[in-house]
Amino acid sequence: MCCLSTTPRKRARGFFDALETLKSKLSDGKIVVQRVNRKLEGLSFCRKGAVSELATRRYQEILDNIS
Repeated sequence: MCCLSTTPRKRARGFFDALETLKSKLSDGKIVVQRVNRKLEGLSFCRKGAVSELATRRYQEILDNIS
């Protein structure tokens, strides 16, 4: 079943719940990689336990867009 079957309000609530969960896992305001896809594990921005500047920039972009 597609996510379009849910109401926009439920989708927004799910988004903000996920955003709060992500916010609770920040380290000094930066995103730390927790689980790595096997195909991406060799890339420098995707090392488990390391801060991802790329993910942190995207997170900040999302926060800017919703404020």
